Amino acid sequence: MIRVPFSAIAGTLLALLGGTVMLGWWVQLSSLVRVLPAYTPMVFNTALCFVLAGGALLIPFSEAGPRRRTTTILGGVMAALAALVLAEHLLQTDLGIDWASFHAWLPDSDPGRMSSGTATAFLMGGAVLILATRVSRPWTGIVVRMLTLGVGAIGVLGLAGYSVNAPLLFPDYVFATVALHTALGLLLLSFGLWSAWKQAAWARTPLLAREDDRITFAGATVLVGIALAGGIASFAILQGRVQALVGDNVHAALTRRTDMFRDLIELRETNARIAATRPAVLRNLRVIHAARDDGSNIANMKAVVEGFLKQGFSGIAYHDVDGRAVASGGAFVQAPAMAVTVNLPDKPELLWDGSFLLRHRILLRDSAGQAGTVLTEQPLAVLTRLAQDVQGLGSTGDMGLCIARGEQMDCFPQRLNPQVFSAPLVNAAGETLPMARALRGETGTIITRDYREQNVVAAYGPVGDFGLGMVVKIDAVEVFQPIREQLMLALGLLFLLAVGGALLLRSRIRPLATRLVESREQFRAVTETASDAIISADEEGNIIYFNQAAERILGYPAVEALGRPVTMLVPQRFLEPHRPGFEHFLATRQARIVGKTLELVARNKDGREFPIEISFASWTTTEGSFFTAILRDITTRKDAEGILKKRTAELEAVNTELEAFSYSVSHDLRAPLRHIDGFAELLVDECGATLDHSGRRYVGIISESVKQMGRLIDDLLAFSRMGRVEMQQTQVGMDDLVGEVLRELAGEGNGRKIEWEIDSLPDACGDRSMLKQVWINLLSNSIKYTRPRDVAKIRIGCSARSSEVEFYVQDNGAGFDMKYAQKLFGVFQRLHRAEEFEGTGVGLASVRRIVTRHGGRTWAQSKIDEGSIFYFTLPESR
Repeated sequence: MIRVPFSAIAGTLLALLGGTVMLGWWVQLSSLVRVLPAYTPMVFNTALCFVLAGGALLIPFSEAGPRRRTTTILGGVMAALAALVLAEHLLQTDLGIDWASFHAWLPDSDPGRMSSGTATAFLMGGAVLILATRVSRPWTGIVVRMLTLGVGAIGVLGLAGYSVNAPLLFPDYVFATVALHTALGLLLLSFGLWSAWKQAAWARTPLLAREDDRITFAGATVLVGIALAGGIASFAILQGRVQALVGDNVHAALTRRTDMFRDLIELRETNARIAATRPAVLRNLRVIHAARDDGSNIANMKAVVEGFLKQGFSGIAYHDVDGRAVASGGAFVQAPAMAVTVNLPDKPELLWDGSFLLRHRILLRDSAGQAGTVLTEQPLAVLTRLAQDVQGLGSTGDMGLCIARGEQMDCFPQRLNPQVFSAPLVNAAGETLPMARALRGETGTIITRDYREQNVVAAYGPVGDFGLGMVVKIDAVEVFQPIREQLMLALGLLFLLAVGGALLLRSRIRPLATRLVESREQFRAVTETASDAIISADEEGNIIYFNQAAERILGYPAVEALGRPVTMLVPQRFLEPHRPGFEHFLATRQARIVGKTLELVARNKDGREFPIEISFASWTTTEGSFFTAILRDITTRKDAEGILKKRTAELEAVNTELEAFSYSVSHDLRAPLRHIDGFAELLVDECGATLDHSGRRYVGIISESVKQMGRLIDDLLAFSRMGRVEMQQTQVGMDDLVGEVLRELAGEGNGRKIEWEIDSLPDACGDRSMLKQVWINLLSNSIKYTRPRDVAKIRIGCSARSSEVEFYVQDNGAGFDMKYAQKLFGVFQRLHRAEEFEGTGVGLASVRRIVTRHGGRTWAQSKIDEGSIFYFTLPESR
C-alpha cells in the first residue's frame, strides 16, 4: 500500500484552493473568492501564491537534483511576489502587480492588493522552501523551524481575528484584512512545510539536545497557547457582555427617540389641524372674500394668528380661496437646507434650517366647500436637541434621521456630521447600512461599518409610518476601549505566567531522590503538627507510624508503639466482634469501613477507655497493603452532648409548665373577670337610677377594663401558642392571602376613606395561617393608626433581596419616635396611650415571633405624624 505524505495532501488542497479562487476572479463569481458575502475576499495574488506553494509541496522533498531546483524556483517566485507586495505597503505606492482589472468588479477588493500579514507569511513560506533543502549548519535549521512556525502563527492570528471580530478591539489589527480561507490556507501551508522538511536528515536531530530543555520548550509552547486562548476567550466573553449591554442601551435610546419623535410630530399635526378647522376662521374668510367685511373680520383673523403665534407657531398665514393672503404672522423658512414630506394625512414637511421645523399646508373646507388654505410652521426644539445631544452614549454617540432617495439616502445633520448629507445604502463592503434597514421598516441592533467606514454598535428602526428611518449608534472603538486596556494587561500577565511556567518546568527536572526527601519532609511536617492521632499499620496489623498526637492521646511513646499490633488500642470486649472484619480486609484488601467516619471506643496505655471518631484509608504498593487510621478524642464533645440532652429535657419541662400556666390563665383568670363584669352589669341594672354621672362612668371604666383584660389574656395565649405550634410549610400565594385578609378587615374601616396601593407580591414558603396572622396584625395596625387622617393611605409592597424577599406595609398614620423603635416588637410595649389608640401591645410581638420562626427579620421606620413602614422578610421561595 502506497503511503502518501501529508505534505502532498496539503499541496493538493492548497493548489485546489488557489485555483478555485483564481477561477472565481476570472469568471467574476463572488462565491468562489470569499467564504461569505460579508467576509474579506482572497485576492488573485494570494491565490497564485497558494498554487505555487501547493505545487512545491507536491514535489517529493529532495536535497539535490532537479526536484530541489524546482522547489527553489517556486519558493523564490512566491517570496519575490510577497516581497514586492510588502514594498507597496511600506512605500505606499503601486507597482502594478495587483491585477487591478481582475478586481474592479468587486468594490471591496479594490485595488486587489494582498494584505501585509499574508505577504509576510508567503515571504517566510518561500524562504522555507528555499532554505529547507540547503541546511548545512544548525542555525539554518533553527531558522527554517522558526519561519514555518511563523507561517502557522499568522494563520492562527487571522483565525483568531475572525473568531472574536478583532477589529472591534484593535482597529489597527494587522491581520484583520487576512481572508478567512487565506488564514486556513496558511495554517495548512505551515503543516505541509513541516511535513516536507521533517524528512530531511538535519530535521532528525532535535532542536534542543537536553531532555529538560525539550520539556521546557514544549511546556512553554503549551502555556503560550493557553495564554493566547485565554486572551481570546476573555475577550469573547467580555465582548459578548459589553456588546449586549451597549446594544440594549442604544436600542433603548432608539425606542425613546422614535416614540418622542412620533409624539412630537403627531402633536404638531394636531395643532395644525386645529388652526385649519376653526369654524369662525372659515366664516371670516368667506365674508372677506365676498368683500362684505366691515373691518371686524380682518381683526378677528389677525387675533387668531396672534393667538397661534403665542402657542408656539413660528409662522402662520391664512389665504382665501383665490390664494390671496388674508392674515399672517411670524416668519417662514424661505430656503431650507433639507425638506422631507412626512407620510401623514396632511402631508406635512419636515424642514431643516439650523433646527427642525414642521410645515403644514392645509385646505380650509366645510360643508359649504373650500374657503381657503392655511400655511403653518412649528419649531421642533426637542427633536433638534435629541439630534445634537445623545446623552449616555459617550463622545461618539450619534443619532441619524434619514429618508430614502432611490439608491441614496438623504440625512439630516447629526452630532458628528453637522451638515445635510447624502450617503449610499450600503458600505464599502457591500453590507446594508443600518439606516437602509430602518428605511425598509426593519428594527434591530447590529455591529457593522457605517457610512463613515467606522465600526459602530447601532440600533435602527423606522419612525412610525412616516417614511423616515432613525439610527442611534456609538463607535465600537469607544465601546471596547476599556476591554482593550484590560485585555492588554491580561495578556501581559498571561505572558509572564507562560514565562514563569516554563521556568517552573525547567526547575522540576531534578533528581528523584531530592523530590522524595522533600515529599517525605512535607508529609512529616503535616502529620506531626496535626491535632488528631494518625496511625499507620501494615497488612499484618503491626503499627508502622505513630505521630505525636497519637502519643499524647493514647499515652504510648512512638518507640514503644511501633511494631506492636494495632489491636492493643482496642478494648478487650471489642476484639472478637472486630476480628472477622480485620481478617477479611487482610485477605481481600477490601473493607467496608474504608473512606467512612465511625464512632468507636479506644483504650490508652493506662487502660482507660474513651470515645473516639475514626476514619480509615488504605493503599497498596509493591511492598504490600497498608492502612491508616485518623482518630480524634471526642470525650469533650460527648460530655457536651450529654449536657445538651439534659438542657433539652429541662426545656421540655419548662414548656410543659408553660402550657399548664397557659391553661391556668385561660380558665382560672377568666372566672374572676366574668364575675367582675357580671356584678358591674347588675350594679347598673339594679342601682343605675341612684348612680350619679361619676358613678356610671366608674362602672363603665370597670366594664371596659374587664374586656381589655380579656383581650389581653387572649393575645397572650395566642402569643404563647405561636412559639409552640408546629409549622405546616406550604407554598403560599401572597396576593391571594393579602386579598383574603383585606376582605376580613373590611369592617374595621367604619366607612372611612382608605386608599389602598397594593403591588404584585411573589409567592412564599411558610405556614399559611401564621403568615395570615402577620398580615392581619400589620394591616389592622395601619387601619387603626391612620384613623386621624381624612384620607388614609396604605401601601403593600415588596422587593427582592439576596436569598430573601422583603415585604412592607406603609401608611400615613400617627407614626412614632424612632428612639423607641427597639421596644416596638416586645410584648406589652405600646408607644401610644390607650385613650388614643386601643390595643394590648402583643400584635407586633406575634409578628416578630412568626417571622423569626420562618427564618426572617422584622423592623420598622417612622416619623412622628408622618406615618410608618413595617418590614418583614422571608427566605426566597425555591
